[in-house]
Amino acid sequence: MILRMPIISRRLIFWVLILVLTSFSRAELLMQPYLQDTGQTSIYVIAECDSNTLPVVVEYGKTISYSLSVTAHSVDATTLPSFIHKVKITGLIPGTKYHYRAVHGGSVSSDYIFTTAAGDEAAFRFAFMADSQENTRAHGDIARLIKATSPDFSVYGGDLSSSGDYSSFKSEFFIQPELDLISFIPFYLAPGNHEGWSQNTKAFTKAPPNGRDGYFSFDRGSAHFIILNSEVDFGKGSPQYEFARTDLAATTKKWKIAVYHKPAYAQGGDWWGVPNPTREIADNVLSPAGVQLTLSGHMHYYQHNYSKGTHHLVISSAGGYLENPVPDSYTIKGDKGYHYAVVDVDSLSLCVRVYNDSGAQVDTVCLP
Repeated sequence: MILRMPIISRRLIFWVLILVLTSFSRAELLMQPYLQDTGQTSIYVIAECDSNTLPVVVEYGKTISYSLSVTAHSVDATTLPSFIHKVKITGLIPGTKYHYRAVHGGSVSSDYIFTTAAGDEAAFRFAFMADSQENTRAHGDIARLIKATSPDFSVYGGDLSSSGDYSSFKSEFFIQPELDLISFIPFYLAPGNHEGWSQNTKAFTKAPPNGRDGYFSFDRGSAHFIILNSEVDFGKGSPQYEFARTDLAATTKKWKIAVYHKPAYAQGGDWWGVPNPTREIADNVLSPAGVQLTLSGHMHYYQHNYSKGTHHLVISSAGGYLENPVPDSYTIKGDKGYHYAVVDVDSLSLCVRVYNDSGAQVDTVCLP
C-alpha cells in the first residue's frame, strides 16, 4: 500500500525549502573577519554579514585543515542594516598560533591567523593609536607600520571615524590596511566623541565579559588594563567612576594602564578646558590607585605629561587633522604630526616607544 502525502503538506515543505535555499544563497560575508577580546584560552571573531537568518561558522585549527568549528555567540545589527556576528572560540591553548576562516551560507573568507596570549606573567607587546578618522593615507601607513611590529594586540583610543554613521566607519576605519591588521591582531576600543557610543560602535566592537557601556578591564601578563568610555558619564558617584575605583582596588598586577579618549592632561589644539572631568577621575581615582600610565587621543598631536605619579601620554592623530601641542607646567615633551605607539611590557619594565607615520621614533618612555 502506498501512502501519499497530502498536497497541502507537500506544498508547505516545498515553500519552506525554497525559503531556506534562498536565504542560504543570499547569505554573504560583507567584510573580512577581524579579532577582538583575546586571552590565553579564548578569542572573538567578528564577521559582518547581510543576513542574520543563518549563523556564521568559524572554522579553526593549528593548520589550514580547520579541524574545529564554532557558531556565532551573538548578533548585533548596524544601521545599514547589516549584521555583526560575534563568534567566541574557547578551549584554546595559551601561546599558540591558530588558522581561522569565517563561513556564512555559501560565502567563505580567506585564511587568517591569530595567536593566543601566553602565560600569566609572560612578556607581551601591544600597539596604540587614536583618531584615525579622515586621512586614510596616514591611517593606512600607521596600520601597516603597526602590523610590522608584530604586537600581541592593539588598543585604540577612539575617533575611529568622523561620525557614528555606517558609511563613515566603512570608508575611514575599515580600510584595507586596517582590515589586514585586525584580521590578525585583535584590538580593544576606548570610544571617542566622533563615533560616539552609537549603535554602530556597539555593533562593530565586543568588550570583555565585565564590560558595560563601553568601559571594562582585562589582564595581560604583569599588567592590568582599564578601558574607560569618556562618552558615558564618569563623574564622581557615577557607575563608571565606581567601577574604576573598585576595579583598580582589586588588582594586584605590577603595571596599571588606563586608556580613554579625552585626556586628563593636555594643552594646545581644540582643548576642552577646565574644569576637566577626565582630570577629576585621573587625580582622584587613577593616580591614587597606582596607575603609572594613561593613554589617550582626542588632541591631534603627541604630548608626554606627568602629574601625581602618573605619565599621561596623548598619542594622536592616526589620520585626523593636525594640531599644535603647547607645553604646560606638567609637560615633558611634545611633537606635531601623525603618531602611534608600541609598548613592551614584562615583569620588570614597561617601555613605550612613540613613532610618527614614517616609522621614525619621536620619544621613549620607560618605567622601571
